[in-house]
Amino acid sequence: MLTADKLTDTDLAAALFASWLPAGSLLTPDAVDAAIALGLRTHGGAAGCVAELAAAYGENPSSAAGRMRWALCTLHRSSCGSRP
Repeated sequence: MLTADKLTDTDLAAALFASWLPAGSLLTPDAVDAAIALGLRTHGGAAGCVAELAAAYGENPSSAAGRMRWALCTLHRSSCGSRP
């Protein structure tokens, strides 16, 4: 698994994408961190999360795109409007 200092925003968004959280969830920073950590552990690191992301795009691209937008907005709250 990659160490925390080598994870990119793309890796973090992929881990959030692969998490159990429903898209559209408004999360606290601690909940985001916990979901990312669990996603990384569950899928064997960033590469596994990206593989899950790729599989979702292959199976259902329209819903996968919306989930990735949610993951990116959650990761970068300030650029996606107000969040708690």
